[in-house]
Amino acid sequence: MYHLGLKSVKRSSLADALKSRNHIVFEEHIYTLIDELKSRYRKKYRKQIKILDSTTIGLCKTIFEWAKFRTTKSGIKIHIMFDDRLSVPVHAIMTKAKDHDVKIAKRFDIEKNQIYVFDRGYNDYNYFHEIDKNKAFFVTRLKKNAKYRVIKRKLTGNKYGVISERIIKIIGTNKDSYNEPLRLIEYYDKETNKRLKFVTNNFKMKAQDVADIYKRRWQIELFFKWLNSEQFVSQD
Repeated sequence: MYHLGLKSVKRSSLADALKSRNHIVFEEHIYTLIDELKSRYRKKYRKQIKILDSTTIGLCKTIFEWAKFRTTKSGIKIHIMFDDRLSVPVHAIMTKAKDHDVKIAKRFDIEKNQIYVFDRGYNDYNYFHEIDKNKAFFVTRLKKNAKYRVIKRKLTGNKYGVISERIIKIIGTNKDSYNEPLRLIEYYDKETNKRLKFVTNNFKMKAQDVADIYKRRWQIELFFKWLNSEQFVSQD
């Protein structure tokens, strides 16, 4: 408002104006800004970390009946592809809250040499295959019931940090969905006193770097925290 020389604008007036605006105007604007950010890192922008996650936003059922989520509420889900270096979301897809994360994840383009980071909610061997086929990488955690065969084992002797590294192959009913070797890295997190297992198709990175990359997921959690706080403020 300051740059436009306006003293104030009523929220209702702003809402009425936005109702008639085509969303493409804002979409093109944000992609222009993202391209400008990328240009600043052009020389270093070959292999970057992309964090994939989603957040659910609750809505009033009486107003948003089309987005029925549970018996007493409605909701939408925002699926985000977050660029770790730029610290901004570079792609977003909005769906009904019931839509499964992996199903929507497959709608995002997979770029060569990028490292895709996501939690166990995206464990889908077909999705792993798509990333690998497009010459990109992933870092995630396997589900507890995942079945695999150990091909090679390497112990570090560390009490903290990286404890062991194994080369594995998926077995069982899903073995044909992804039949390439994977690295399974066991890591002890001193802060949470937990043992974590990370899996990746990248065989060149250091094991510690794999664990550190997964920790970068915290960036998108902070973004979602900000997004939800802004949402509640706007409703006051």
